[in-house]
Amino acid sequence: MANALGLSIGATQLVATPDDPQSQPVVRSSILTLHEDGPPEVGVPSQPGLTLTGFVGRVGDPVGIVAADGSVHRAEWALTEAMRVLIADAVSSANFTAPPVLSASIPAHWSPQTVNTLRDAIDRVPAFAPGGRQLKLIPDARAALEALAAGPGTPDRGVVVVCDLGGSGSSITLADAARGFQQIGQTIRFADFSGQQIDQMLLTQVLTDLNQDPEGTTSVGALTRLRDQCRLAKERLSGDTATSVPVQLPGITTDVRLTRAELEGHLRGPLSNLINAIQDTVERNGIHPANITAVASVGGGQAFP
Repeated sequence: MANALGLSIGATQLVATPDDPQSQPVVRSSILTLHEDGPPEVGVPSQPGLTLTGFVGRVGDPVGIVAADGSVHRAEWALTEAMRVLIADAVSSANFTAPPVLSASIPAHWSPQTVNTLRDAIDRVPAFAPGGRQLKLIPDARAALEALAAGPGTPDRGVVVVCDLGGSGSSITLADAARGFQQIGQTIRFADFSGQQIDQMLLTQVLTDLNQDPEGTTSVGALTRLRDQCRLAKERLSGDTATSVPVQLPGITTDVRLTRAELEGHLRGPLSNLINAIQDTVERNGIHPANITAVASVGGGQAFP
């Protein structure tokens, strides 16, 4: 029976995972939709409403998120509301016999002020303390290290490099394996290697192949749908050597072929820059490369070919 529920907070995805192996994780896009005549939704909305996005990366920003109707919403409120709905969805589908113990992994590069802002917002919502137990916030690098430590083949000495390859950027964390994976220095944020960046590169390639100007296409909705198709194609290329992207633009309905070699070409430059950033991080912390005993990749980008 499940008695704990863990959340993963990402810029592009929110995930709720019960500790019951018989239950499936609940995965949603980081989108909150408010409805006048119904409860809010998390993920791609089933019907039109007031949609809020980008709130994960703006927690603590004094400037609120401006919705389509002109209303302004604090990012931390939007995130806690999305978390509340996600928890409710997960609890309804899992086999909980009592209120679950809640925890959430948050971006490791967040400042203490950002973490405290989210903590304050969470503490104002009773749903985050089922049974009187407060939801625990854990840096995602720490959560990843704990999971690695529990698995086979993890080194018990030297320095482990954790690369979180996320939707909006990558994070680099160093940990001392001999000291219980204690973190070394600060987590470094590297914005120039991200899932969204690769999606945009593929979108540009598809439009170029169709002789369409990426800056001149006026149908925002059609471009958004095509970018989503490029993201799905990127994910398929993790296992396939080639795939097709269905294209529906004003006056154009066709398929565009993409190959893994083309995806690797897009990845080569950003990945090289990420490797340089890792080397810089290691050097700044006074660590000799010979002392690196493992490099672990987590996040959605770990499945890149």
